Amino acid sequence: MKTSLHLIFAFALIFAAGCDKDNSEPQPVSYPLKDYTLDSRWQWQEKPYDELSVIRSQEELAHYITPSDTLPDDINFSENTLLLIQGTTGTLVAKITKNLFLLNETLIFDIDIRESGLTQPEEWRISCLAPRIPDSREVRLDFWEGFRWEVEK
Repeated sequence: MKTSLHLIFAFALIFAAGCDKDNSEPQPVSYPLKDYTLDSRWQWQEKPYDELSVIRSQEELAHYITPSDTLPDDINFSENTLLLIQGTTGTLVAKITKNLFLLNETLIFDIDIRESGLTQPEEWRISCLAPRIPDSREVRLDFWEGFRWEVEK
């Protein structure tokens, strides 16, 4: 009986502590991303793999891809920013998810690369449009790559 009372008291403390949880932690603000397909004729500038390039103008894009005499004219850089990154995996890529969000005044580009487990190296590239990112704003890259066992919904 005494043990039962101790357990009930312990659960009551745990429940009471849970009720007092501070919900004032900032919640991330998500920004829409739109996949953008670069022309197959263009070559990306040689950059280290897994290094994010934040392209904010047509001039920056001209320094990043070649041939630069045929740059795309469908990107409105006054409203959009182009995010580019490339890398390689040790196995085939099964799925890539990406998110852009603001948390505690930090803009974070989150990339999750799920590998299939089939052993064959694969190069991947991501190019997407985001809402205009001011020149003064840094973009932090959060990157995860690997194999995860989970059931798809």
